Amino acid sequence: MRAGDTVQITLRNGQIVPFKVAGIYDDQFPLSGKTAYVTQHEAQALSPRNANIASTIYVRTTKGADINQVVTRLQKLRANVNFETAASLSSAVQDQIATFNLINKILKVVCSSRRS
Repeated sequence: MRAGDTVQITLRNGQIVPFKVAGIYDDQFPLSGKTAYVTQHEAQALSPRNANIASTIYVRTTKGADINQVVTRLQKLRANVNFETAASLSSAVQDQIATFNLINKILKVVCSSRRS
């Protein structure tokens, strides 16, 4: 596979959608290594019923509260929403920031080489 190829992606609902590969990178970050990046517009076009609906909520509690108990109670209220702890959000955000920083560096190199 290389940039410019068209790949067939199977969505969670089983729908198969063609996507054109814009670029490929390996950043050694486990969370982003399992991720494909699409624009918000493209994502909403693929699943319009999910526009403006949360699929994941990160939960932070007051000191002394049992986070697992709170998450369990919330899951009973909204079975179709994924509840995570704020601590897991922090880890995910740090991985994503590192990924975006790497992408930014790559794009700077690509853009500067085009000007030369």
